[in-house]
Order: sequence, then C-alpha cells, then structure tokens
Amino acid sequence: MARRNHGGPTSAPSGTPSPATPAATPGRQREIVWGSAYQLTTWYASAYPAEYDSAEVLHICDRCFKYMRKEATLHRHLAECQQLTPPGLELYSDHGQPSQPTKQLHQPRLQSLRIFEVDGKAHKLYGQNLALFGKLFLENKTVSYDIDRFYFYVLTRTFTSDGVTAVQVLGYFSKEKASLEQHNLACIVVFPPFQGQGHGQLLIDLSYTLTRREGGSGTPERPLSAQAERSYRTYWQKAVLSALHEHSREYYALDRLCRQTGMTGDDVMTTLYRLGLVQHWHSQAVLCIPKDDLQQRIDRVNISRFPILKPRALRDWTWDSVSP
Repeated sequence: MARRNHGGPTSAPSGTPSPATPAATPGRQREIVWGSAYQLTTWYASAYPAEYDSAEVLHICDRCFKYMRKEATLHRHLAECQQLTPPGLELYSDHGQPSQPTKQLHQPRLQSLRIFEVDGKAHKLYGQNLALFGKLFLENKTVSYDIDRFYFYVLTRTFTSDGVTAVQVLGYFSKEKASLEQHNLACIVVFPPFQGQGHGQLLIDLSYTLTRREGGSGTPERPLSAQAERSYRTYWQKAVLSALHEHSREYYALDRLCRQTGMTGDDVMTTLYRLGLVQHWHSQAVLCIPKDDLQQRIDRVNISRFPILKPRALRDWTWDSVSP
C-alpha cells in the first residue's frame, strides 16, 4: 500500500497534552512511519528511550503502537501483531453509513466508529506506547510513564472493503480515575490524518457523557492548546444552547444547566457571557433570555447535530461495571 505523507502542522494540534506534568519541550521534528499506510512528520518531541534518538525515521505499529528503528522489523511485526483492536471495554459503536468513493478508493467502504476504554493499570504497555505516540503531536507537557491512574478512551474506525476488515486508531483522550479538581479530561489528541472531521468534538462529548453518568460536573485539565480552546468553546456553546432550547423558559437555574450539560458552573457562566446571555441586575448576574433572541443564537450555532454521540450506539452500563 502506498503511504500517505502528512507534513508538519498548519495549525495547532487538536487537543491538550497527554497525561503528564506541564513543561515546554518542543524538541526536534522527525519522520515516522506509522503502520503500512502513513508517513508523518512529528510536531514535537516525545520521551522515547535514548537509544531511539539516533534513528532518523522511527517505525511505529498502528495497532499496538510499539516502536522500532528498522522498516524490516516493522514489516515483520505487522504480520504478527495480534492487537486487532484496543484492549479494554468497547463503550461505543456507531455503524454509520458507507463511505463515498475517492480518488484513492474507487469502491465505497462500510465503516463504523468505535470507542474503547483502556485501563492504564491493566494495559500498561499499550497505554505507555499510546501516550508516547500522542505526545509527538502535543505541546506543553511531558509524557509520564506512571499511567496506572489513567483511563484512555480510544477512538477507532472499523471499515470493510472488498471483504477485508481493518481497524484504524484515530485519536484518544485520557482522564484520571479520581480527580480532586473535577477534571474529566487530561489529554485529547486526534492524529493528523484524521483531523478536521469532527472526531475531537465526538471525544469531548463522550467525556461529558461519562461525567453526567457519574452524576457530577467536570472540566478539562488546563492549560488548553489554542486548537483545543476553540474546540471546547464550540462544544460548550452547543451544549448550553441545546440545554436552554430543551427547557424553554424565561428564567434558568445555573445548577440545572450544570446537571444537563455535565459542565462546571464556571464553564457554563463563561459560555453564557460569551453568548451575551447574561445581564446584571442589582449587582447580580441574571440569565434572562427573550425567546426570539435565544432562537437567533441557536440558528447561528446550529445545534441540530447535538448531542454528537448517538445514544443508541452507546453501551448501557453502570460505572462499576465498566472498570472493576
């Protein structure tokens, strides 16, 4: 299969840094061969072992994310790799529609989006390799090898073409198993070949769906990259406007909006201010929205495709049954 080349960033990566401690370490760019289909130019350095620094091209499996120095080693590995899907529980499966033919693909493919929850403690090597790979396209933090306290939610695309089924990892987000600061997301990244297709919004929507199912509210870990900040602002506006539209009334309670969206009060209020929906009365912030004014904002943001996750595709589970 001919490899598709994806160069350096034309915009910031779609996400916040991987589970780690903040540090500004851009490092050198390098070429990587990812599986049998992609040749990428990395954006930032990652904490691969020192003996791999001398390799001008790093070869990485697109299924288990094992890294190698030589192309021949990668070819042998790909023929033997048993990691057909991410390890862990499948939380989401949307079978979608056949894809459209392209110049590279003359026959449509049946494809589905699936999300797996990977426990960093139970699948330590996979989690470490995934975080190392993700850091190649993330700024501001260094990778931590102590991933026992993290879950990884890995988005994949499963497609069938000419009778052959394959699974491609598109990106992931991670979250701490227990966060004292209400963080429902530590890191999010969509890999370069798959950016600009709405996958980041899908992952953000899952993070808030998990938060609501836990019965709480959450917020992403800061700092956010410029691209992630834009993605979150877009998502927050859709979430808040959708909640307001669902329960149309003249006055709204902040705690009700938090419960409906899974967002923290600070994030809800920041979003309302940006939407211009907060007025001040007797030195107090009051949310009072004329129906026509609300509808104009809803029309501009377009909430017709919100929520992004399809409820029928989400596994029916309780939190205790997901990760024993």
